[in-house]
Amino acid sequence: MQLSHWKGRALVLSMEYSNCRFICSIAQRKLQEIQVEADRRKLNLEFVILSLDPKNDTPASWRQYRKARDLHMPNWHFLTGSRTATDRAVRELGVRWWYYDEHIMHDIRIVRIGPDGKVVKLMNTYDMTAAEFLN
Repeated sequence: MQLSHWKGRALVLSMEYSNCRFICSIAQRKLQEIQVEADRRKLNLEFVILSLDPKNDTPASWRQYRKARDLHMPNWHFLTGSRTATDRAVRELGVRWWYYDEHIMHDIRIVRIGPDGKVVKLMNTYDMTAAEFLN
């Protein structure tokens, strides 16, 4: 599946990886808060999580990730592409990442994209609320 699949729909986009133990957990809590606020406002959003670790993020590892975090909503999608596609997404979204020993470290970056494909809002700090993100 490619991002073009959601053309014409409002998206919330983030980059994570299934073995992350810190930033991704925080980002997931923020994404879940956004989902709750969107539901309260009756907004239809698709949540697309792109892998930062295409070498290790398999469909099975994403299933385990979803199961461990109770992420079973049908509007949540976890995608793994090639290294080339991942690097392109990182550049386009402005995600900063690096290796620390064997672990991938990265910043928080959640992007809201309107049905027209344009960026509507960017969350790159922990203190932005879901309501602020959706305003």
